[in-house]
Amino acid sequence: MKKFQNLEEFLHSDAFSRKDLSDCDLSNLDLSSFPPSTWEGFTFYKTNFTDTNIKFYPHKLKYNGLWWNLECCNFTNCDLSYLTAKDLEKVSICRSNFTNTNFHINSLDSVYELYGVTFGEAYQGRELDKYAYRMDIETLFLNPNLSFSSISLLNMLRISDHSTGISIAKILDDIDKVLDIDKRQDGKLWKFWNLISTNAKFSNEEKESFFCGGQIQSKNFTILDLSEFDYDFLNHFVFVHCNFQKIIFPNLKSDIINIVYSKAEEVIFPTITPSSWYEINKKRLCGNVTFYKNLYVELGRFCNGKCQFCRNQYLNPCEYDFETVFENLRKIYLHLDNIVIGGGEPTLLTEDLKKLCHSDMNNKITIFTNASLYYNELKELNSMVPLYISRHSMDDDENNKILGVEALTNLNLRFLCASSLKPITLCATCFENGLDSK
Repeated sequence: MKKFQNLEEFLHSDAFSRKDLSDCDLSNLDLSSFPPSTWEGFTFYKTNFTDTNIKFYPHKLKYNGLWWNLECCNFTNCDLSYLTAKDLEKVSICRSNFTNTNFHINSLDSVYELYGVTFGEAYQGRELDKYAYRMDIETLFLNPNLSFSSISLLNMLRISDHSTGISIAKILDDIDKVLDIDKRQDGKLWKFWNLISTNAKFSNEEKESFFCGGQIQSKNFTILDLSEFDYDFLNHFVFVHCNFQKIIFPNLKSDIINIVYSKAEEVIFPTITPSSWYEINKKRLCGNVTFYKNLYVELGRFCNGKCQFCRNQYLNPCEYDFETVFENLRKIYLHLDNIVIGGGEPTLLTEDLKKLCHSDMNNKITIFTNASLYYNELKELNSMVPLYISRHSMDDDENNKILGVEALTNLNLRFLCASSLKPITLCATCFENGLDSK
C-alpha cells in the first residue's frame, strides 16, 4: 500500500493523475479544500481513509457498468454524515470498514448492497434491520452490536447462499451461528427450526435447503402446532409432499401458508368467522410458491367482478397516485424478477396500464386479469406484456357465474392464446364447489 506523507506528494502522484487510488494510504491527509467534484470518476479500492478529511459522492466514482463500487476501503474517524440516499443510489459497498464513521441512516435507503461491511459502534440494536435484505452473513458477524429480526437473519442466509464456491460445511456453520444469534434476539427462527427438526429428521443437505431455500420436503408430522408463528414469517417456507395427522395454523389474517402436494387429516384454523371469505379458503392448503423476487401491485382494488372466493369484496377501494407508484417502481424494478399488476381488476385502469407497458419496465411486468376487457384491448396488452387470466371453468356460463362478470369466451380465449405474442397463463383458485369439484 502506497503511503502519502503529505498533500503535495499525493497531488503529484501517478495515482492522483490516473484517478485510481487502489492500494493507497491517505490517512491523516486534509482534503477538505477539494470540492466533491474532484473525485468524480476515481476508483476507491483498498484505500485507507483513516482520519482523512474528504468529501466525495460515491455515486460519482468510477462506474463499472452495473453499479458504483466502494470496495475494501477503510473509513475510520471520518465524517460521511453529509451523504444522502441519492448519493448512495446503486452503490455497492463491500468489505469496507466504517469505524467511528457516521452515515445518516436514511442515506442507506438506495444503496445496492452491503456485503462484508463493518459499521463499528456507530449503530446499535435494530437501527439497520430494514436494510438487512441488502446485507450478507459476513456483515452480520462483523457487527455484534447490531440486532436483527428472525426474517432478516433468514434473508441474510439466503443472500449468502447465492455466492459461488461456498461449501456445505461453511453454510451449515453459518446456519448454526445465525441460530445462536437468533436465540439471543427474536428467537422465532430458532424456535421454528427446533419445532420442525424435533418432529422430523433432516440430513445436512435438507437442513441447507430448509434455511437457504425454505423447503420442507417429504416429511411426516403427527401434530404440528404453528399457532405461535405469524404468517409473515411462515410464508418464507414451503411444505412440499408432506403428511400431517394434525396441523394447527395461526389466527388467519390475509394469507395461507405455502403447503403444496401435501395431505392433512385434521386442520385447525383458530378464530375463523364463518361469514368471512376465509371460511371458503379454510380447505385450501395451497399457495403460490416462488423463490424469485416478485412484487404484487394492487392499483386501487376497483373491480367489476364478484368472485365467490375473493377477499376484494370485503375490502374498500382505495385511491392511489399513479405517478408516485410509477416513479417508485422505476427505482426498484432492476432489483426485481417480476412485477405483477393486480387489483381489483387492473384492466379497468387502461391508461395507467398502457403507460407501465410502454415503459422500460415492461420486460418485468405481468398483468393479472379476469379477462372481462374487450378482446382487442386484451390482445393489445398481451402484445406488450404477459397475462395471467383468472379462469375457473372451461364452461363460459359457469366461469361467468364464479367470476360475477362476463369474461372472455372459451373460443375467444383460444384465439387470444393462438395469436399471443407474450405468454398467457390460466389461473384457477381451488375452492369448495369450484374447479376441483367432482
